[in-house]
Amino acid sequence: MRRRAFVFLLLAGCTPRPAPASPQYLALGDSYTIGEGVPEADAYPRQWARRVGWPPPKIVARTGWTSHDLLEAARDLDGTYARVTLHIGANDAFQNRSLQRYEQDLTALLTLAIARAGGQPRRVVVISIPDFSVVPAMRGRSDLAVSIPRFNAAAKALAKSRGTQWVSIVAESQRMANDPTLVASDGLHPSGAMYARWSELIARVVSGPTP
Repeated sequence: MRRRAFVFLLLAGCTPRPAPASPQYLALGDSYTIGEGVPEADAYPRQWARRVGWPPPKIVARTGWTSHDLLEAARDLDGTYARVTLHIGANDAFQNRSLQRYEQDLTALLTLAIARAGGQPRRVVVISIPDFSVVPAMRGRSDLAVSIPRFNAAAKALAKSRGTQWVSIVAESQRMANDPTLVASDGLHPSGAMYARWSELIARVVSGPTP
């Protein structure tokens, strides 16, 4: 009897477990994409993936990345995804990079994103730069209130010209000016509650998991 129990336990331990589901969603970006300042689960790509019932996304992003940094890091990406989000430009504006350089890099990133979306532009969602000029850590940077709209106008025009979807989070992000619960403890990045609002905005524009 003991031998049978031992064999049963041995076989049970050898039963293969289901492989984790592959990411269906690729999120390209910077600190906002990784959810700097909040728990990993609160990053808006992860919140949005849960909303549509997908496994965690593949995230290619890092705090401080400009559009050029992201382009260099993402060049060798392969695979096809049902949805790709592209959220970049905050550091371009913060570092006073030229608008022309940003447009060049964003054009290349759009080509890359569309390729990773199986050549279907409507599977790509371009997200605006939030108005981070309103957060406590950016007090004194009045130039950002001018440069952020310029960068967003260029991004929106490029996104529309390539047939991708556009989501503006500007108005929502401006709520951080008067509501400290929407700002992370670093005084710069959004809180999980703010990221949840961004996730909701994406869900309103993107009708479902696939176009």
